[in-house]
Amino acid sequence: MGGPSVTGFDRLRRPGAAFAVAYGIAMVGGACGLLGATGAATAAGGADRAALTTGVLIAVYQLSGAVASPYVPRLCRNTNPRLVFARVQAASAGWWCVTGVALVLGAPTMPVLLVAAVPAGVANGLMAVLRPILAQCYFEAQSVSTAIADLSVVTGVTWAVGALFGGWLLSVVAVGWGLVVFGVLAFVLAATANRVVPAVAPVASPAAARSWRDTGAALRDNRVVRWSAVLGVGGALFITPIGGLVVPIAQAFRADRPLSGAGILLASFSLGQLCSPAVVRLLTRRRVPLPAGAFATVLCGASLVTLAVVSARFGDAFGELAVWVVIGITFGATRFAAGALYFGAAAESGPDHDAPRNLAAVTAVSLVTAPLGVIVCGAVLDSASAEVAVLASGASVAAMGSLVLRGSRRYDTR
Repeated sequence: MGGPSVTGFDRLRRPGAAFAVAYGIAMVGGACGLLGATGAATAAGGADRAALTTGVLIAVYQLSGAVASPYVPRLCRNTNPRLVFARVQAASAGWWCVTGVALVLGAPTMPVLLVAAVPAGVANGLMAVLRPILAQCYFEAQSVSTAIADLSVVTGVTWAVGALFGGWLLSVVAVGWGLVVFGVLAFVLAATANRVVPAVAPVASPAAARSWRDTGAALRDNRVVRWSAVLGVGGALFITPIGGLVVPIAQAFRADRPLSGAGILLASFSLGQLCSPAVVRLLTRRRVPLPAGAFATVLCGASLVTLAVVSARFGDAFGELAVWVVIGITFGATRFAAGALYFGAAAESGPDHDAPRNLAAVTAVSLVTAPLGVIVCGAVLDSASAEVAVLASGASVAAMGSLVLRGSRRYDTR
């Protein structure tokens, strides 16, 4: 499916440039939307249950995505994956606009957000499987890992811009406007995917694609998919909650202006994400993608442990936030490199037409377990401290990465 890798300014003359620009615009909106949704949930939960309330919202969103993601191969049997992506993206954008307007008009916060989280989560689950496949086609990358890493560069720049802009915007206007901005900017990506044809066509799903049954078969029959799913579960349980609960974490560090503080935190993660392609190249010099992804996961966990230990020594909120910015860059680089590597390993562990099935399997298992991680992390934040939550998350994901790194060395995972 991937021809010779295209890099540098050559890509500006190709469909990949249009896709990258549109995706970047959508990511600016995505940062605003995350701050708006989690900021509204944090405010609704109050000082005592802010993290837990936010965690419940994210859990509903993720669980909805887990249920939907195995249906991607089935949806793509008779329809081009690019068009499926465009339609799902457009539907999600419209739904977020409606949700944001409802909040601005004074609708009850948590009921509106919980209802919105179900269809939005379904759309996210479907797009999480389709996005790496389309990125490889648009960027003409040699592998899915390379395509995801390239996309991370776009995400890193634009998410940082969106996080800073959203942190400022939502400090002066109602948080519902963050969702409206997200929806409007997401339409750009939907329109681009609908009209711009990639240079390399995505491979169609087999005619016999059967959603959840295929997911089980991929996990049962493919060792690389199983190990990748373990890393995905580790990331969902212990890494994703740190990013998803960034508003209540920032509130613990800087209670007077949690949204602007959260914007700074997201920006530091995004700056680290810019380095993820370099981390991918460095780790794959001597390792195949799966062990490299496991090693990146260990490094990501170590960065969280370091963050928790160092930030506990600061007595002022500004000092803690400064440490988050510095170590957050390392966290962002290793987190997104790990995802690119283990998702890429799963996608490339069989024939091209099995890539959607394998990606769907890893995505579904990850999203099924993600709600538990967010809720538990939220409960620890509310009952203990941010340092305890971060330390436990870092140590746990490092242990899981070490387990996969040791186990994958016993087999040929090429």
